[in-house]
Amino acid sequence: MALLDKIYEYFERKSDLHVLFIFDKMEERVPELEGAEWKEGFHYEIFDGGAFRVKYNLEHDWKDLKVVLLVKDYSPYDEKSRLDFPLLDVLASNMEFKNDSAELYMQEHGIKYDLIDYVKRNVSKLQRKKNDDLLAGHYKELTTDMLNRSIISAEMDSKKLLDWTSIFLKLIQLGRAENETRRNKVLFAIMGCRDALTALEKAASRTFGYKSSDGRSFDADSMLHFIAKSLKYNSICGNLTLAKGDIYGEFKVKSSLEALNAIWEQGMNADAQLSEALDEMAADIKEDYILNTYGAEADYFRLTRSLAFPIVQKLLEERIWVAPAEVNERIRSMLNKAVDEDVKATLDFASKLCDFYATKAAVKTGRLSDPKDYVLAYTSEIYMLDMFYRQALELFTSLGEVPIYEMLEEAKRRLNLDYAKFMNELNLNWMASVNKYGFDGVDLLRQKDFYDKYEKPGVKLVVIVSDAFRYELAQELVQEMAKSKHKASIEAAIAQLPTETKFCKPALLPHETLEFDGSDVPTMKVDGKVLVSTDSRTEQLLKYVPDAACIDYKQMENMTLAEKREFFKRPLVYIFHNRVDEDGHDVIPSVKDWSQACRQSIDELAALVRSLHASINVSNVIVTADHGFIFNDLEIADKDKHSVSEECLEKKSRYYLTQSGAKVFGMSKFPLSKVSGMEAGDVYVAVPDGTNRIAVPGGYNFAHGGASLQEMIIPVIRSNSIHDDMKNKVEITLMDAKLKITSSILKFQLLQKQAVSKEYKERTVSIAIYDKSNRVTEEKRLALDSTDAVNLMNRLFEVKLALNKPTSSNILELRIYDIEDMLNPIVKTTVINDTLIEQDF
Repeated sequence: MALLDKIYEYFERKSDLHVLFIFDKMEERVPELEGAEWKEGFHYEIFDGGAFRVKYNLEHDWKDLKVVLLVKDYSPYDEKSRLDFPLLDVLASNMEFKNDSAELYMQEHGIKYDLIDYVKRNVSKLQRKKNDDLLAGHYKELTTDMLNRSIISAEMDSKKLLDWTSIFLKLIQLGRAENETRRNKVLFAIMGCRDALTALEKAASRTFGYKSSDGRSFDADSMLHFIAKSLKYNSICGNLTLAKGDIYGEFKVKSSLEALNAIWEQGMNADAQLSEALDEMAADIKEDYILNTYGAEADYFRLTRSLAFPIVQKLLEERIWVAPAEVNERIRSMLNKAVDEDVKATLDFASKLCDFYATKAAVKTGRLSDPKDYVLAYTSEIYMLDMFYRQALELFTSLGEVPIYEMLEEAKRRLNLDYAKFMNELNLNWMASVNKYGFDGVDLLRQKDFYDKYEKPGVKLVVIVSDAFRYELAQELVQEMAKSKHKASIEAAIAQLPTETKFCKPALLPHETLEFDGSDVPTMKVDGKVLVSTDSRTEQLLKYVPDAACIDYKQMENMTLAEKREFFKRPLVYIFHNRVDEDGHDVIPSVKDWSQACRQSIDELAALVRSLHASINVSNVIVTADHGFIFNDLEIADKDKHSVSEECLEKKSRYYLTQSGAKVFGMSKFPLSKVSGMEAGDVYVAVPDGTNRIAVPGGYNFAHGGASLQEMIIPVIRSNSIHDDMKNKVEITLMDAKLKITSSILKFQLLQKQAVSKEYKERTVSIAIYDKSNRVTEEKRLALDSTDAVNLMNRLFEVKLALNKPTSSNILELRIYDIEDMLNPIVKTTVINDTLIEQDF
């Protein structure tokens, strides 16, 4: 290209360029430029040392021209020559002609001169628009690493400058057989830049332990497969000491676990296609070999499907039934390392099995005698068996197609049988106690006295009555409510018999008398009237509290916020919620439908109470139930159902009403007026002694009406508005006395000492390791928000921290801060750096 054309190109590429300096000490370019015919709008000038004249003309006579200024001297090359050059300010805001394209490229972008050798080798790639777009905004801070990554990113058609983590993830995706054409094109292009290829090999070596070609021809497929195998192997065995004879030992990395973890977290956890690509490329890494080599008890870094399911199977076969608490610790540790959703769901189910059997083993019913002992035992610990059973069934219904499904199904079958047997025996003994001592010794609020106890003149109150919302559901609801900014507490009350909606629900309303109505379909009269509809119940309220009202939950949910605020200005409102009872009374409710109805009820009631306090300006809310229920996921055989031959006024699966006081085997009878608030004359209520059903048409899995603890013990939750700043934050404690870093990893357990509750609110903490004032690991943020006041394991968190900066100190410091106060650590303790392997960052 002629000199003149190159000059014009400068102005074409930089449209706002005013002055182009040409330094020509040897006057080599003078002859060509002096005889040149310049395009219109250009002015050529030889600098004669008159800096003032040049500057004046640039501001006036030449201000609209493109000026080419020839200087018969060397280009300013050091500080002295720059200071001596009288037009330095003009040069700084314009450009200098460079015959070399690399120097021109660097000048245009303001790249520091120490990168000249790299740019000269790779200027053709760097000058491409796709490369220029990637480096836009980075030119002032360029490094050779950034330049190499820009070339690789451009060949991958990325729209942004990729870091090494993203580069390796894209390479893994390209590694699939179906991407062969695209892979070959990308890698061939990268191989065209020796600097970028060398940087890629070094990054692969540093991160994955890959051995670079060292002068041999580059084998792209070999590198990609090594990367995939190393990632898979170390994601499983990264923190284990290499076993003697491990045939995968060549893939063991020594000090880049944090980088590998970042690759896994950024890619494999977020993109199923990447996981599939890794499985395809690293198929030679067999989990069954790893399991045989290191054993089921090894503390694997991360759990794949092929590794996790055999471990769970082994636990189900051997340990879970004899040491559920110990196995639960193992399972919860595994949960922190699982990435596959099916694995997580399986572990959750197995953990809930452990919760059930560990609690069952701890429950002592042998010393219970009178009814109050049974009630106390039920409300303090036995109710948890109902909760864990329900939660386990709920989790089972969410399982996908897992390889050990049949074993899990067998575990669920065993759970069904064990739960049914325990609850039947419990309630047989409970009824024997009641028959011996009567209900009078039970120191619980009677349902008929509910309104009288909680009504306070002049205090606005909302009562939510959730049909069949038994005590264990209410306990979980309280845990959920504890996350909100209000104060909730739970008490137990006892429902009247029969534990049937038509008898129990109206008894919660204000009244003077309750009377049994023995018509064709027996029912109960409240102050002389049968209250079936919402309107009739509202009329009953109005007799006692002017402007009070009853409303159905679904009707209320259809109101606008403004309508709700107006409605709840009333001094007393009863809301009737019916999710559990409505869905449970299918002829044969599926486990999934029943468990979902329970879950939805908890969620709906938590949201309702939250809304009443926060949006509708209601301070005082009570949540209660008319009765509970029993549920078994078992087919109840005809031989296990009581056949009733005596004359009945009414007969249901869990009770019948009769005027006969004669004893019936397997049944307990009580004068109705003694076990309810009703005036009932000579009517008796008969109930099965355990959890058996009476032979009647209809379903049996979900039932109520009887006298089991699950049916009779009802919750009373009181919730009041409270400012969150009135609560203390939960406290923490370390479970490990000595903290030691091994293979660049520190693992320890952190206990949330209190459950989030009416007294304690959640706390989010920042966790990291420090070498004096320098943080040498990533920062982990952990939300301590467990509301489980019962199971300590649900408040135990496993934390892993990996060194990501070099340190020569043997003594480091673990610091835990509340994120709202990053100056004063709430935990500060010594950590021994026992890493013997050289760190490489």
